[in-house]
Amino acid sequence: MKKTSIFPRRDEDGEFCTPSWSDDVSLEQYLAACPSSAETLGTFFTHVRDLVEQATGSVPDTLFEGVSKRHWVPFRAYSLRDFMRMAHMAARLVYPDRPLSDGLRRIGWRSYPSFAATMAGRVVLFALGDDLEAVVRASPKAYGIGLPGAKVAAHELDARHWRYEMQGVFSFVDSYHYGVLEGAILAFSRVPDIRLRRLDRSSDAEFDVRWT
Repeated sequence: MKKTSIFPRRDEDGEFCTPSWSDDVSLEQYLAACPSSAETLGTFFTHVRDLVEQATGSVPDTLFEGVSKRHWVPFRAYSLRDFMRMAHMAARLVYPDRPLSDGLRRIGWRSYPSFAATMAGRVVLFALGDDLEAVVRASPKAYGIGLPGAKVAAHELDARHWRYEMQGVFSFVDSYHYGVLEGAILAFSRVPDIRLRRLDRSSDAEFDVRWT
């Protein structure tokens, strides 16, 4: 029996493509697909809150609608659904003139610098060296820490060319996590070229990742 996709649009013929960044994003559909037990780290909540404060000059109560906490310990685990609510609202607050898919992508740009600034993040990401290739190679381990339960694999295809496979990445894999990959590349002052292939489940996708 074929699975039903909740993506707003499937990629033509299952090919990798660059998203148009013109889509709305239904929070309720993504929340419904996310297990109540799914968790992520407090550091990612903090980076979303700090981004809103930097961009708007305040931290409005609307940012915490449906969220159980307002303060987080960086490497303690909290509800992934709460994070999704915050990130979705932050995209509205910080990028009110952009479609939500693009706003979530831009929120994702801050994820890598936030994780890399923590002690555990530095240990994981720079264990093999401090260049971009080493960080990409270590990124599945970083995902294992930051998003327990997700399955992420990275395969080197050629110089500056990698293929990512993501399963169980419930927090907007096709927008926020596209931005996470872009943000890691941008942090090394390189130019990302990322193409996406959506799969049947809203939590699963493949990424063709290059940079110059």
